[in-house]
Amino acid sequence: MWGSAWSKRVRDLDVSQFTNYSVGAPLSTSDLPSGFVYKSGGNEMNAVLNNVAHPMTDYDRRLNGLMLPFVSTVAPSTVASLSSGGAVNGYNGDLDGVLKDGSALIIAPAFGV
Repeated sequence: MWGSAWSKRVRDLDVSQFTNYSVGAPLSTSDLPSGFVYKSGGNEMNAVLNNVAHPMTDYDRRLNGLMLPFVSTVAPSTVASLSSGGAVNGYNGDLDGVLKDGSALIIAPAFGV
């Protein structure tokens, strides 16, 4: 689902730091993390926030500090279950928690981004 370069989009925890975290329920393959930015079936970009897809322009992406190499191209079936939300217009504080280099901090075993 995440392509052959998925491991380059994950920041793994050093084993010595793992005691500071707890493991929650594993994510399913249909879960998309908030801040995930994708293109599907065209050139329109969308940012996922709480399982809602919000269209965004390249200007909005840059304004929010999200790097283009980390915009994923996904099959329409991957995002078919997402609700549609309003467009990202300019800076969006909800994207502040996203690692700006496009990687994701995943603390769930058996889940590849």
